Amino acid sequence: MNYPLKEKDSLFFGERMKFKKIKLISEKVIEVQLNPVSLFQYKLFLMNSNDELTHSEVISDDPVTNISFQDAVAYCNFKSLEDNFQPVYDQSENPVIPKFINGDGYRLFTFNEWKELVALQMEDKLADIIGLKGYIWQWTETIELHNFKPDGQKDSEHPTYQWTYRILVGGSSKASMEFLKGYPVAIMLGNDSLPIVGFRLVRGERKDN
Repeated sequence: MNYPLKEKDSLFFGERMKFKKIKLISEKVIEVQLNPVSLFQYKLFLMNSNDELTHSEVISDDPVTNISFQDAVAYCNFKSLEDNFQPVYDQSENPVIPKFINGDGYRLFTFNEWKELVALQMEDKLADIIGLKGYIWQWTETIELHNFKPDGQKDSEHPTYQWTYRILVGGSSKASMEFLKGYPVAIMLGNDSLPIVGFRLVRGERKDN
């Protein structure tokens, strides 16, 4: 098989990215990926930049995990360009805290968008959107700022350091049923990753963060 590979080169069922156009409770319309980004889909991204990877390493439709926010944003931009959309993130100055630009490409959902999707599922809608809760933790665009003052910090002009966290949503399959009630959330720094953290793509106008 020749490089660069594309999704259409796979013979596996379900490997193609599938989206559903959804009208949220807020009346906003977005396209949502039915499943989180798979190991196969993410590895294609890596293979297009690293020919040392072999095809045998990428054959899986399980969700890709151990992904940082920085990784997820880079994939969004790659996939946008591949599908002839304009990227929505600018990582040129800071890969971990990108600027939002007015592209029409793929992005991560916001915390509020995820909450609205979960609320619709609680009404027995959107049964074909897999893994919004209790599957893997998923990155959102939404920021939560925390001030951290280390011992001995004496700078009166900058009395605290401000850390930019991103909100993770959904909880993992290892979580208890009690924890998964409602809207399970966590926070993590954008350059960190864990084996239970992945992401999914959405498209559409961003009206909140």
